[in-house]
Amino acid sequence: MSTPWASQRLAASLFLMLGTDMFIVSPLLPRISETFGVTNGEAAVVAWSFSLVYAVLSPAFALVSNRYTRRSAMVFGAVVFSAGALAVSLLPTLELVVAGRVLTAVGAAIMGPPIWSYVSETAAPHETGKAVARVASTFAAGQILGVPLGGFVAQFASWRWVFLGIAVLTAGLAVLILALVREGEQPLPLVGLLLTNIGLWTNIIIQQRERKVEKHE
Repeated sequence: MSTPWASQRLAASLFLMLGTDMFIVSPLLPRISETFGVTNGEAAVVAWSFSLVYAVLSPAFALVSNRYTRRSAMVFGAVVFSAGALAVSLLPTLELVVAGRVLTAVGAAIMGPPIWSYVSETAAPHETGKAVARVASTFAAGQILGVPLGGFVAQFASWRWVFLGIAVLTAGLAVLILALVREGEQPLPLVGLLLTNIGLWTNIIIQQRERKVEKHE
């Protein structure tokens, strides 16, 4: 058995979009608050609502998605994720934008667990650790890319273009996965899911502390 690295990179690219989406919001908050006439602290709900919903729902969706094929769960989650990002790019009020962020998080929670599962179950036995590490590094790359990319876009274009771009790219990945990634049917690697949720909760705590610092400044 050989590891299908090309298919795994394609699946892991969804984590690149997820990590980018999660961290790209912070540098956009001044623009978002300006658009809706609120403070940065009030606009911060656009950022932390995503992380909170994703962290809470991922374990539950992991159990549900285990009843379906990995490819189907990844594609469905990516479609929901893309729809949420598209909604954020178009909706006219802060409340509706937050609803779009929640929908994006639901999509992320659906597609995240089957990505871990697909990567671990399709890797050659002696390359499983390497495969899982590559997925983790892809997610981290999205987190690293998100902040500078958000800052760059905030200087030259509307913040809404960021989410429109994420929606289009994620939808494109969903189509490619549907066409090129073969199915997988083995149980979900709960260790990977646990590590992901620990990281997400850490991110939520950091964001909460940052908001408290902003309020005292």
